[in-house]
Amino acid sequence: MTLFPELEAERLARAAADKRAAEQADAASRKLEEDLTPRGTVRPLIAEAGLVKVFDVRGDPWVADDHAMLKVGDKIPIEVSADRPLRVLDACCGFGVWASEFARWWVLLGLPREWLHITGIDIDQAKRDHAEKWCDVVGIGRIGEALSLRGSCSFDLAIGNPAFSLLAPKVTPKGRPGPSTIDAAIERSLITALLAVCPVALMFHQVASFQRGRVGQGVWRRHGLALELRVPGSIDFRGKRINPKNSKPWASDLRCYCATVWRRGFECVTETRLIDDLDAADRAWIPFDDDGVARKGPRQPPGTETPDQARAMGLVLAPGNSPRGDGLESP
Repeated sequence: MTLFPELEAERLARAAADKRAAEQADAASRKLEEDLTPRGTVRPLIAEAGLVKVFDVRGDPWVADDHAMLKVGDKIPIEVSADRPLRVLDACCGFGVWASEFARWWVLLGLPREWLHITGIDIDQAKRDHAEKWCDVVGIGRIGEALSLRGSCSFDLAIGNPAFSLLAPKVTPKGRPGPSTIDAAIERSLITALLAVCPVALMFHQVASFQRGRVGQGVWRRHGLALELRVPGSIDFRGKRINPKNSKPWASDLRCYCATVWRRGFECVTETRLIDDLDAADRAWIPFDDDGVARKGPRQPPGTETPDQARAMGLVLAPGNSPRGDGLESP
């Protein structure tokens, strides 16, 4: 029993307010590096990464009526079905462009969408309605906290374009929130958290993310970076190339990007490839009409397409269009 309930209530209210303020600050920071990857960029990266291979005992592609055998990142084969779907996490899912493109690629492999379960987690509540079109479950909150709460639950694969600051966190002065040493920052890296709950992760980020700074270098050395797929040219992450605050191009739109495949326990030499040239339209947002046909006009953030547009574009909506959840349920 609390001796001073009024003081305890005040302390709890203050802690809750501090948490809300921190989440709002995170959300504001996230808007500067939110997942707005153009569809024309995501699509070839998912295909080239070869994350999932369908096979039978002879090594030939094979899918039965009620199940299929898969290899995920060259790991131990798993059997997927409606009762045991492939469990995919879209980290910092934003509007859900990575989830939607992975589902599209999955169906092109000849696999039913019902054999796939995508969990999307993002800190921005405003993204939820769009993400629910593509993900089976959407959770709103900090990705690190969500992963730590999963306990023994796990995924088969993680994908996404997370906030770059989560990949190689900054070392903070002692006494302030955050990691105070390089080792602590490496431990807090999203790569570390993801490989604790899934054997394979495909992450999209700037080419220099794991070269610039001792934390990024330490993450690379600690974990298994198996494949690096570099995107030729820069990428237009927004509908307009000019930052209205300084009338200059967005700095993020002038840098080079890549997708990296991380495999738990990987110890071989990293393979680096440059994917085929992409047209400028493949590296930028595209405006669509209601029939999913490209048109002139304001460019549309990827993932915000309507269901009618999605179907016209060959995209696959989540079965039941995503019941609400916290992102932590086991499929």
